[in-house]
Amino acid sequence: MTSRTELIEKFERRIGHQLPVDYREFLMDGPFPVWKGDCNPENQATYILFSLWDVGRGDYSDLSAIWEERDPDLPDWFLEIAEIYDGVKLGVGLYGDHAGRVYSFTWDTGEPELHSETFKIFLDGLYSDGGSFDERPK
Repeated sequence: MTSRTELIEKFERRIGHQLPVDYREFLMDGPFPVWKGDCNPENQATYILFSLWDVGRGDYSDLSAIWEERDPDLPDWFLEIAEIYDGVKLGVGLYGDHAGRVYSFTWDTGEPELHSETFKIFLDGLYSDGGSFDERPK
């Protein structure tokens, strides 16, 4: 069986960049559950947690699959890590001034919006807002 480290390293080779350290550490703690069907948690932070893509799933929610289907109009530095709400993409910066920062991107504005200076700060915010992987789809 392929280890989480091997899955992450393979993905990094595929995209030609190392993942931000805190995002990489988060992925190392996986695998993570995903929502099935049309379930929606009451807590918005929990919804975002369950929307995060992962490595090694082998389905539509696998980071490799998302990368292969990547919209060419997204900024080159933007790594999509989730899709939240009707087409809003959540991502981390891979390099340059954007490296490690968490952004959302919508086609309405065509511009990324900064949410956090690091993935860890973003994740801690979700947890402090009551987000939890303990809530399961009903």
